[in-house]
Amino acid sequence: MVKLLWAAEVLFVLLGLVGVALVYLPASLVLGGVLGVLAVERAMSDRRKT
Repeated sequence: MVKLLWAAEVLFVLLGLVGVALVYLPASLVLGGVLGVLAVERAMSDRRKT
């Protein structure tokens, strides 16, 4: 179940980035970078808890 939620989250983020890219490409690149940093921080936080 957790993997399904993770896959849905990734899909929604990618669709959002594509939507922003259709309007303004540089904004989608900046947003993608910020979201990437947040994803790494989240993954590192999960590993510290276990």
